[in-house]
Amino acid sequence: MKNIEHILPKSIAIAGIYGYIGNLIYQAALELGIRKVYGFDPGVEPNNFLYSPQLEMLTNEEYFYNLNADLFHIATHPNIRYGIFKLLTRKIKINVEKPVCHPAYPQEALKLIEAVKNSASTVYFNFVEVFNPRTFKIIEILDDFRQYNDFKLNYIYSERAKNREYKDNERNYKVIVPIQYQETCHCLAMALYILTPGYCFKNLFRNGIKVKAFSEKYNPPNPQDYKYGEVDGKVIGQIRMDNLLIEIYNDFKRKDLSRPLKKFLIQGVANNQPFVIKQVYDGFQEYLLLNDHLVEEKEEQNRHKNTITYSWYLHQKSTLFRLKPDVEFAWLVFRLSATIWQSCFENRTVEIKTEKDMIEAVEFYPKYLQNISVI
Repeated sequence: MKNIEHILPKSIAIAGIYGYIGNLIYQAALELGIRKVYGFDPGVEPNNFLYSPQLEMLTNEEYFYNLNADLFHIATHPNIRYGIFKLLTRKIKINVEKPVCHPAYPQEALKLIEAVKNSASTVYFNFVEVFNPRTFKIIEILDDFRQYNDFKLNYIYSERAKNREYKDNERNYKVIVPIQYQETCHCLAMALYILTPGYCFKNLFRNGIKVKAFSEKYNPPNPQDYKYGEVDGKVIGQIRMDNLLIEIYNDFKRKDLSRPLKKFLIQGVANNQPFVIKQVYDGFQEYLLLNDHLVEEKEEQNRHKNTITYSWYLHQKSTLFRLKPDVEFAWLVFRLSATIWQSCFENRTVEIKTEKDMIEAVEFYPKYLQNISVI
């Protein structure tokens, strides 16, 4: 995973380039020196959108999805991603933004899973921490510990907080889905990636899991745009599996107007000694500590440059990756997000023993929307 920065696509096609993430991928592509960028967006061009000599904007959606770009990045909202199915009829390298589908329409994820299975394309989802070099370092540390017979993980904590209610921040006018699907998915993806026994329910959750969470409603600056009704903007949750406790704290209601805060902590035992791995991003620098000793300290890294760089390497050398953020991975993350949402809504512990239990959790949010007559 070292010294791969020089391995880059020559061209990238970005669907949803006017959106927040799409524009960040565009800017990252320019900074990386990618020679050609194709853009498409069915939405309204923002006043501050910056053109560049490398960019060719297309207005014809069919023509866009017929391009021979090296890499496609689909940053449109899940409910308008129909073009990906056209790409899957060819052998294309595709990155997609999370979640795998809109929470109101989980059946769309099943359609995508089936289409990917029957395609020669490679498809990976942009869970940004999976493409973070600090994550690779954490896995290296854990692999060293795994050689000991007494190795075990006891506790994982993941926190992501930012102010998404501040009216003077243009980004906060982007409509979000419930935070359990919008942001908690990053925490879940990171935890699953660390656990590493694969995405199979039976392998990961052999004895089932218990999920307990509670939430607070989000107060967006543009409530009139939320056609699916109110969404949660803060969640605190626990997932218990055997002797491991995973705790999650996500807060879009953070009153502090400073830069986002991210924390990830792992506690365990190896060689008869407890260990603590801590990763902290304070808005300016990212720290990685092992038992309070600094392993790495770096200035803020461009996560979107990491996404392009490492995902492209993954598309080229997929067999070198133990785990991949593919559509099956994204579907498992989505189902766990659904169990957390259900626990919040019903204010109870949700026990998941089988795949069927997870599917029932996935179906709970659409039923809720039907009851309030928004779908």
